[in-house]
Amino acid sequence: MLGHPQGCATSARVLKKSAWFAALAVHAACSGAASTTDPKAPATADTASVSEPAGSGTAGSSAAPTSSVHTSASSSVHNAVSPPPGKQAGANLPKVELVQVDRTKPIGKAPELSISQPTKNAVIPTTKAATFEARVGIKSGQLAAGDHLCVVLDKRPCKRVDDPSKSIPLSSLGALDEGQHVLSVLARRATGELYRTGKSAPFASVSFFVGKKTQSVHKDGAPMLFYTAPEKGPAPAEGVLIDFFLANAEVRSGVYIIAATVGGPGIESGVGMLLETDRPLRMKHAREGEYLSRLTLLEFVPDLGNSKSVTTVTYTSKPVGGPFGEVERSIFVTK
Repeated sequence: MLGHPQGCATSARVLKKSAWFAALAVHAACSGAASTTDPKAPATADTASVSEPAGSGTAGSSAAPTSSVHTSASSSVHNAVSPPPGKQAGANLPKVELVQVDRTKPIGKAPELSISQPTKNAVIPTTKAATFEARVGIKSGQLAAGDHLCVVLDKRPCKRVDDPSKSIPLSSLGALDEGQHVLSVLARRATGELYRTGKSAPFASVSFFVGKKTQSVHKDGAPMLFYTAPEKGPAPAEGVLIDFFLANAEVRSGVYIIAATVGGPGIESGVGMLLETDRPLRMKHAREGEYLSRLTLLEFVPDLGNSKSVTTVTYTSKPVGGPFGEVERSIFVTK
């Protein structure tokens, strides 16, 4: 069943699965370290204020108030995770680092995706959930050779689908507890990069229920963050791809940004970035082993401060929350 992440209170925790994780980037954002009032503001201070002089107390004064507006943005990413025993970084190996890269330019018209089963707000009896067959498809357009569909139940790992004409048992996508679930489908290139059409992407999603209709945790139209980890294998020369898609919203400074953190061999203390565009990441010089990664969606919200003479409006980034506000994945690199 869908559920809310535990929010800022747990954003700095280390995953029990491994010590390889950098989580404090989100802690910085939760503490108001990323602030702005203007999407195009430079990264300097972190306040935006409009100042008005207090009245002189003289009756009939006609002096117009003066105002000054200062807009800016700042962000910081902190990482603190103890290196796992016996996994110290090699002194002679190149530095493992995260870089944001450009997307592959689309060629031709992108496919239009659909979900025909289950239908919107359908209620699937508990006794039939395990054998229920989901159906996704391509309404128009086509995929290039090697490209495929990525089918996601709630925010579980993507299931690769090469032949959309075949139905998919819901039970093959993950556990089906009683309550609300969301089935989504995206198109993915052979390289692992998600299809894009400008600022959007071929995408379809439907909410349904198992057992009985309950109170909705996810509401239609709410932002949904998807992150599909690369398949297990050697690191490509251009770096390991970390790609994502934000449905129903746009990644843009001053509106929504994403805190990305990764920890593993060579970066045991973790590295983090705040992403203000929807360009994917590449992890350069990745080493053999497991990397743990987390993407967290942050939204800028106004925080008003008042005094007798100054009104200060600070836009602070805070976790969006909800079932699709954060995604964690493991990345396995082999020789």
